[in-house]
Amino acid sequence: MTDTKTSRREVTLPAAALVDLIATARGAGADALRERGRSAGRMLAERLTSPNDAASTMRALPIDLFWKRVGEVFSSRGWGTLTHGEAGPGLGELRSSDWIEADRQDRAGGCGFTAGVLEGLLQAVAGSPLAIEETECRATGGSTCRFVFGSPAAVRRAGRATTSAATLGV
Repeated sequence: MTDTKTSRREVTLPAAALVDLIATARGAGADALRERGRSAGRMLAERLTSPNDAASTMRALPIDLFWKRVGEVFSSRGWGTLTHGEAGPGLGELRSSDWIEADRQDRAGGCGFTAGVLEGLLQAVAGSPLAIEETECRATGGSTCRFVFGSPAAVRRAGRATTSAATLGV
């Protein structure tokens, strides 16, 4: 639990330190890593919304300004660049070709911490449940890190469609 003295403070770490911290957290399991990410995402949502700028104000921003602001928050903190696009009916996607979590030696798994961060951030701003699925990752050989998001049902449908296409060799 975060107290009020530390809830609005930020600490800058070298990127390698963050990657090492995530690798250590990964040892606790994928679910624990993702939950730590969700917690960080909720805290980041507080950063994205100043004390006088509630999440409802963020929801009112034009979509291009909202995603520009999200991208600036991550890039200014050294995470990498994010681009937003549509991924299908009821789905959005975020892509990065330079995401920090993928820059690690072990090449095991994807960007689970980031998936949690994005989920916590977007849920806090949206005020409703959202699901995030990483569908491509540089850490596992992809050319980009790609996160698909939407309602839990829409993300599940998209996951089944992707699995079906892969099974059919499409």
